[in-house]
Amino acid sequence: MTNPNATRPTRRTVTRSDGWFVTTDEDTGVASQGKTKVEALENLAEALRLHLRQVPERDE
Repeated sequence: MTNPNATRPTRRTVTRSDGWFVTTDEDTGVASQGKTKVEALENLAEALRLHLRQVPERDE
């Protein structure tokens, strides 16, 4: 059984575009940006948490 909270190696790229740092998680395709490299990486971490979270099914 795997631990869903275990960290895994990630491949992330950081580029600059129009004065912004753009970060992309190459494994998921999730991207984010920030005014600084640190801010961009923090924003990417948040985006990945939202992307990977489990959403409960709705009762209909």
